[in-house]
Amino acid sequence: MGQDENGHDQFDTKRSEMGELVYQLKYRSDASTVEKIVDLIQNEVDFKKVDAIVTIPPSNQVRSKQPVNLIVTEIAKRFSVEVFFDALTKTSGSKELKQITDPDMTLGNLRRFSFG
Repeated sequence: MGQDENGHDQFDTKRSEMGELVYQLKYRSDASTVEKIVDLIQNEVDFKKVDAIVTIPPSNQVRSKQPVNLIVTEIAKRFSVEVFFDALTKTSGSKELKQITDPDMTLGNLRRFSFG
């Protein structure tokens, strides 16, 4: 569709319901989407079979509210699932997973996380 005033390419993006909710949470800081996101997740996951959730450290450390943390906090509250936010730490040199298209490189990048 061209570029915006900052020179960024613009696309006519069609998102799924979940995709739109996550977009609004992550890029528009709309925390009101968290409950709806968890509603959709609970349709796909039997939380009675989940003992705990281990989060991966965020690649963008400067966000005041981390989307994954907001979502898993709501899951923990609703379904009494234990969450480990600090079980993994990020080591230097790892890229954002969304930037890696090669599966072998993704695995290599994941190996850079250490268990704390």
